[in-house]
Amino acid sequence: MTTDQVLMGVGLTLVLAVGSQILAGRLRIPALIVLLPVGFAAGALVDELDPHRLLGPAFSPLVSLAVAVILYDAGLGLDLRKLKGHTRRVVIRLIWIGVLITWVLGTLLAMPLLGMDRRAAVMLGAILVVSGPTVVGPLLGFVRPKERPQHILAWEGSLIDPVGGILGALVFHLVEASTGRHPRRLGVVRPSRSRPLLVGGEPWVVDLGRALRAAGLQVLMWAGLEQQRERIGQAGLELAPGELLAAATGEGAELEGITAVFFLTAEDDFNALAATILRGSVEGSVHRVGSPRESVGVVAPFIGGEVLFGTELTGAALTRRHEDGASIVTRPADQAAPAGWDMLFLVRGDGRLDPVTEADRPLPGPGDLAVLLAPADHPAVPPAPGQS
Repeated sequence: MTTDQVLMGVGLTLVLAVGSQILAGRLRIPALIVLLPVGFAAGALVDELDPHRLLGPAFSPLVSLAVAVILYDAGLGLDLRKLKGHTRRVVIRLIWIGVLITWVLGTLLAMPLLGMDRRAAVMLGAILVVSGPTVVGPLLGFVRPKERPQHILAWEGSLIDPVGGILGALVFHLVEASTGRHPRRLGVVRPSRSRPLLVGGEPWVVDLGRALRAAGLQVLMWAGLEQQRERIGQAGLELAPGELLAAATGEGAELEGITAVFFLTAEDDFNALAATILRGSVEGSVHRVGSPRESVGVVAPFIGGEVLFGTELTGAALTRRHEDGASIVTRPADQAAPAGWDMLFLVRGDGRLDPVTEADRPLPGPGDLAVLLAPADHPAVPPAPGQS
């Protein structure tokens, strides 16, 4: 985001927050009743109010800090001398009986109403037990109950946050262990099928994007030049927004839903630098196409990392061979590739994408598809399953 966009986003956030508080005070209603719809509407209608773009890597730490301040402030208002006798018994019952009832009801309602499976519903029920001082505090200030119920609810609201957090973590690990495999079985995380991001708009990169899409993958592409972006659009491939990479270059940023990034531009130094900066911002790996051994680049010859395809298939070599008539095709991996064909990727039977790199050449298995660079004079081959 530009400086103007950041300033506009921060200023608008402050105006809406203070304005909502003033309006709630005038209407004599809890501020949450105004803040929630205003926040939802502003986030949906104003791009500058996207917290991930506005705050970048500082978003998560600031949220944690805000929660800590809220809990600390709520704790300052608690008096241990008053947590005794009847009040103590009621608070304890509210925490363990109330948590149990909320958990069970949330689980039972999530399955028919939200269409969740049992494991995901159990996880959601555990999350929903948390109310916290952010909810209880404003309501107590509005209702102003007698002293005893106010102390009881204040204690319950402050203690339920850590209890709910521990319960959520415990349930997640218990349910994960019960599957015997991976948390994806819970239905609350993404499936294993790869969603690669290809950075570059050269014709051979677009050809690669089409081949991966034909193999059943959801391919996302990004290019900086307008001509390249038009080429990607004409190929019918999904084009990432222009600010996608800029939003993810900060430390701690994350490209949502992207499982691997491949830098395939004609600029070797850009590929090397971007791969180094972006590593750690995606769920999977970050690779770049290699540069020629005699490269005079400032950065690329001296940066390691995951280099694609081997020493001979550099970006320049791929561009040259594609201009000479080579094409990128897919075919069953159990069929031996003819001489002169180079394997670039393996698409596994479960949708995972394994690249060929300088350090590793993945071994094909049953049901895998090979993505190959075929020479200009290659004989016609029947399309692989899913490829038109």
